[in-house]
Amino acid sequence: IAGDKNAPKSNWILKVSDKPKSFNLGIFHVSKKGGKVKLQVENRIEIPPSEKSMQALADSDIANLIALSLSDGLPFAFPITITDPAMKQIKVVDKIKRSHPLPRGSTLTIFSLMYDENNDVWIPNVVGIGKNKTTKKSKKPKDPREKPKSFKQVHKWKTTIIASKYQPQRDYFAHATKGRAKNSKAINNALDYTLSRYGLSRNPLIAALFDTLASGYGGVRYGFPVVTGDPLISQATMVGVFTEIRGGPIEGLRWYWDFSPKTSVMSGDKELYFEWSRPTFGWSIGFDFETAIISRFDIVPKAGWMNLDANVGIESSAGDGSIVTENFVIDKELAIGLEIGIEKQTNWFLLRLWGAADGAGFFNQLAGEGAVSSLRGGIDSYFDLFDIGKTFEASLLLFTSGEQIALSRKPQEDPELAAQTGINVDGISYTLGFVGMGVTLTW
Repeated sequence: IAGDKNAPKSNWILKVSDKPKSFNLGIFHVSKKGGKVKLQVENRIEIPPSEKSMQALADSDIANLIALSLSDGLPFAFPITITDPAMKQIKVVDKIKRSHPLPRGSTLTIFSLMYDENNDVWIPNVVGIGKNKTTKKSKKPKDPREKPKSFKQVHKWKTTIIASKYQPQRDYFAHATKGRAKNSKAINNALDYTLSRYGLSRNPLIAALFDTLASGYGGVRYGFPVVTGDPLISQATMVGVFTEIRGGPIEGLRWYWDFSPKTSVMSGDKELYFEWSRPTFGWSIGFDFETAIISRFDIVPKAGWMNLDANVGIESSAGDGSIVTENFVIDKELAIGLEIGIEKQTNWFLLRLWGAADGAGFFNQLAGEGAVSSLRGGIDSYFDLFDIGKTFEASLLLFTSGEQIALSRKPQEDPELAAQTGINVDGISYTLGFVGMGVTLTW
């Protein structure tokens, strides 16, 4: 039970109950009936139990919204002072960080209050009304270099007091004219939204959404070719975009989009070119470890689609160095794969070793239809750079990777090719290698 034992006794008690399966805050009124002390619950609010519950209560937004929710369900929302029945205005101040004005209702009823102990009911004596004249106040600092200050909102009501009912010796209170707890929907929607910062929203849809958006990372990277020899592949670069969700019901969802912009070279009078694109979704199944070598191990099944267009050169049998071109095309074919990785995490650095196998076009049955398979591996290293506000953290990504990519197609007879080269081409393979850098944002 909250309160100082040496403080004057009050007829009102705030009770906080933190249990493994429930976290409740309740306001009780102390009354006597038949000579016995009775605790009458006037309003109660419950939030999901969590190790973050007490941390959430320290958030000024949440503390104010809980107080407002509790007071909205009481017989009175707040006390007011009437110095003169001719008074024309009352004010209530809300101090909240990072929030818009609290919902206070459009009109107020002003009254004195008496408790009927025999019947356990509150009896109001209405003496006036108040109409909300509050205007929104900007919370943005005038100088963008200044840190945001506590947001103060003054709610103003234009009042009308019935002089014949006003009694100076009485205490007066105000509540929304709609009635007790009639603003609860708007208040609780705001509270659920704010509790979602800590994964404590009572609305499962809001909680799931915020849990999903609350943790993850995304980034972009660019790889420079390091292989030599083949005049076409030695110029092929790689661009990658990636993201992972690390919270909520879709925790572990990854999206990758790796592609190589079109690279072309001339071989005599023939153009050779090579380009590919591989967008995929994956689901990381991870296991955390507390060891000096490994912090995390994960397996990532993946599925997506593959696009590839390669015009490759085959040396002619004429012995004069001339080539014959052959085209391998894969158009939006289903791609499946598997990636395995291990991570080592420190306070400022993360190292990840990974290997992956991918393939597409394996279900093609028509002669000449293409397929592609690859074995890949690499090392990714992330270095913390700086924080962006309180939400994002930027990191530098340095990486190296290698890939053995094989292009194949169903056997087909090509008399012209066979006459010029003495073979029918059913497949060709390349070795790709990259070193590169990128940037990631973690939230």
